[in-house]
Amino acid sequence: HGFIEKFYFFTFSLEYFVYLLLLMLSFIPEPKSSDDYLKHKPSPEESASFFSSVTWWWLKSLMWKGSRRVLSHDDLYDINYEDKSEVTSIRFQKEWDKEVKRSGLVFVQGQSNKQSQKRREPSLVLALFRAYGLDIITGGFYKLCYDILIFVNPLILRLMIAYIHDKKEQAWNGYFYAVTMFFVALLLSLVYQQYFNSTSTTGMRIRTSLICAIYKK
Repeated sequence: HGFIEKFYFFTFSLEYFVYLLLLMLSFIPEPKSSDDYLKHKPSPEESASFFSSVTWWWLKSLMWKGSRRVLSHDDLYDINYEDKSEVTSIRFQKEWDKEVKRSGLVFVQGQSNKQSQKRREPSLVLALFRAYGLDIITGGFYKLCYDILIFVNPLILRLMIAYIHDKKEQAWNGYFYAVTMFFVALLLSLVYQQYFNSTSTTGMRIRTSLICAIYKK
């Protein structure tokens, strides 16, 4: 029995150490590739660590400059690779070509125009979803987490009110409720900012893809 308890304690300690190590590694930004150095001024967002991305710490140098003087165009970073028009247009065009091919509207040798006209028209919505579906789902996931967290603080407040009226409750319960409300409010702000950034970026990519497709036509 004592051996089993020691084994459980050892495995728990090892697991805790591994998780702590992973948390510390998440604070270290990823090294920049050689292509990044060829850019004029690469955005720190591309190589930011998880903690830096969540807290927007990678923007600190730009915000510091903005607090001391008026920002100019030279102070801005280069646009991220995934947000460039040539990248987003290729991403959408690939799915749009597949959708057009499935519809049968493209003339194929050996098929009559009558057969082609019987097929369905290509769906722009499906092409956009195939190209940016993961980005859209990610934004929806952030919104779902945000909506769930909105209901958490009122529930904690209800428990805190019950704690105040019950004199038999332990003091640490009140501290626990207060600290939990603080962290929930903090998490609520972080999730909302991620949701806003995700949806804005996805909308910008979709708009850029459609504009490029229109001009190509």
